[in-house]
Amino acid sequence: MIDLVVFSKDRPAQLDLLLSSVERFFAEWRDAGLTVVHVATDDAAAHGYARVRALHPEIAFVDERATELSFKDITLALTAVLLAQSGRGREASALLETCLVVAPDHADARENLADLGEVEDELGVAA
Repeated sequence: MIDLVVFSKDRPAQLDLLLSSVERFFAEWRDAGLTVVHVATDDAAAHGYARVRALHPEIAFVDERATELSFKDITLALTAVLLAQSGRGREASALLETCLVVAPDHADARENLADLGEVEDELGVAA
């Protein structure tokens, strides 16, 4: 299985084009772990992302503004969740430990990453 994480900031139209292309040209896209992490810094972009979510309901979306986690923490947590979901739990554990050692100043990340179930709930990503 392929896991794909797409990052988008203030570009909902381009995101829609990318997702439409993936759906059109990547026949097995439904079998892929496809997640979009996005952020809008104004109301127009926020409205655009809401429309993209409605047009692509099969895709998992994480809105940076909807969580207290930083972009870095979202990315690290999502990576760990995807590794765990793929059955590579040992790599997920190693990744989490590495993240906490490399970034010891992020005490809040340590709490959020301690339990993958809590991280999944926080990100809105189902196992």
